[in-house]
Amino acid sequence: MTASKQSTPPTPTRAREPGTGDMTWPGTVLRTRERVRPVYVSPGHRLDYDTAAAWVMACCTRYRLPEPIRTADRLASRGG
Repeated sequence: MTASKQSTPPTPTRAREPGTGDMTWPGTVLRTRERVRPVYVSPGHRLDYDTAAAWVMACCTRYRLPEPIRTADRLASRGG
């Protein structure tokens, strides 16, 4: 996913705005928690923006990133 000069959504949790900028980017800028950097969400095959954002918010527990992404990153950094 590529994003260039994306605007930052307002500070409240669950704030969303469509991706904008110099490049066309089919996604949503989503703030999962207050006072954290936003997450860039792209819908997958047969998934709309609202559903993709809802899945991301459902998978975010205590951290900014969704739990499946955090788990995959942790397993990959262990080296196998």
